[in-house]
Amino acid sequence: MLPLTVDLKRVIACTALEADELKDRWIDTDHLVLGILREEQNAAATRLKSVGLNLEKARQLVIANQGSRSRHRVSLKERIVHPGPFGFVLQLAFLLGLILAIVRFWR
Repeated sequence: MLPLTVDLKRVIACTALEADELKDRWIDTDHLVLGILREEQNAAATRLKSVGLNLEKARQLVIANQGSRSRHRVSLKERIVHPGPFGFVLQLAFLLGLILAIVRFWR
């Protein structure tokens, strides 16, 4: 298993914060993009910005499409403490895989 860098840990934390601020029930790929953009000093954020996507534009797109998500609010603490059977582990594994793929793509 690859060790998590400090930068990657910050992106994951920002991803969770974005989901929480948007009152979303789960962390999804759109939150991951917001987390990457929020933590500005990484290769993925630099690449996304080079094609014209910034945090504010991305957040507006996510908010505009929020109707497709559940309205039930679950706090970040509840998602971590009560993720359901294997839910958190599977979600984290998916997000880490996606982050690693993005990082490898932009290197």
